[in-house]
Amino acid sequence: MNEGGIKQVSNYCPDPGEPENGKRSGTDFSIGATAQFTCDEDHVLQGSKTITCQGVAEVFAAWSDHRPVCKVKTCGSTLHGPSGTFTSPNFPIQYESNSHCVWIITAASCGGDVRGPGGIILSPGYPEFYPNSLNCTWTVEVGHGKGVQFMFHSFHLEDHHDYLLITENGSFALPLARLTGSERPAPVNAGLYGNFKAQLRFISDFSICFQGFNISFSEYNLEPCEDPGTPRFGWHTGISFGIGDSLVFSCNTGYRLQGAVEIWCLGGGRRMWSAPLPRCVAECGSTVSNSEGVLLSPNYPLNYDNSHECVYSIQVETGKGINVSASTFQLAQGDILKVYDGGDSAAPVLGTYTGSTMLGLVLTSTSNHLWLEFYSDQEHTAGGFRLSYSSEEHTPSSSSDCVFKQ
Repeated sequence: MNEGGIKQVSNYCPDPGEPENGKRSGTDFSIGATAQFTCDEDHVLQGSKTITCQGVAEVFAAWSDHRPVCKVKTCGSTLHGPSGTFTSPNFPIQYESNSHCVWIITAASCGGDVRGPGGIILSPGYPEFYPNSLNCTWTVEVGHGKGVQFMFHSFHLEDHHDYLLITENGSFALPLARLTGSERPAPVNAGLYGNFKAQLRFISDFSICFQGFNISFSEYNLEPCEDPGTPRFGWHTGISFGIGDSLVFSCNTGYRLQGAVEIWCLGGGRRMWSAPLPRCVAECGSTVSNSEGVLLSPNYPLNYDNSHECVYSIQVETGKGINVSASTFQLAQGDILKVYDGGDSAAPVLGTYTGSTMLGLVLTSTSNHLWLEFYSDQEHTAGGFRLSYSSEEHTPSSSSDCVFKQ
């Protein structure tokens, strides 16, 4: 009995036990004693960490709070669907320090542009049923020179009525694949046409719906084109022959490029270039203004054709003269090269040459212009000529005659 005549029932609290996935410290359950609780590493405590045994109305003893519980930590997750919510760890309880949580959110939208080396495409609402009357188009773009591979992790559409089209050339008229039903498709490779893109289009009708699809994509290397070679008397810039790579061609001095200046390696089932290898051909006539250069007969070093009339004009810096010599010179009988000491055929003639008569000569102009005319008749042809010219400081002469250097 106490002083008030009331009998004290107990001076001890009942054993509070231990939380599942946790521990308790403290074995004294008398009034005034405390018990502390902790959780395993992958769980978090919800409730009081410490509870105290208290006397209640001097009649019995009870703990100051309920035994806490240990719940699995919810730090990060993978979320699907067009909308939803997520909370900080232990919400609405205060989150712990040193937390590092990652949430991966995959919004299953109806179409869109997807760029990168890999990713996921989900039907709208996935993993729930997709809506009726959909027309969704996704464009997938990967890296330069890469193709796209689609892997199907789940696939369930209304057979025949709902379907997924895959194309690699921007047209769904003749798709690469038309997929429907519930059988999971084999992987599909796309993006073979050098645009590094593939398109998917999902169509659903107005009636039955199913779960839809979960598709991942990744890029892979495409086979390159073969080396197209180099044109004779020319070169190209560019050393890569992968899908989408290009080569730019140029010719040696005196030659003109015949064909495409730039070609691209195209995709598709057969690797090929966008145009044939161009040629470097010697022109019939030219106009040049560099301080030095080369003039060639048509088709050089092959024989020139019959019935040519070719004009070559050389102009260098004012105040300088021009030296011309032939490293190759072979004209058929009746074919001639006339050289004029000026800017047109009204200028004085320096000389008329046929056969091999220009070999060993150096012609020097009296001005900064030279005009040359080449004629071939309808009879025989020959190897033609290769002339080299250079400018030099002009030395005034008392005579207007051309200077021949032997």
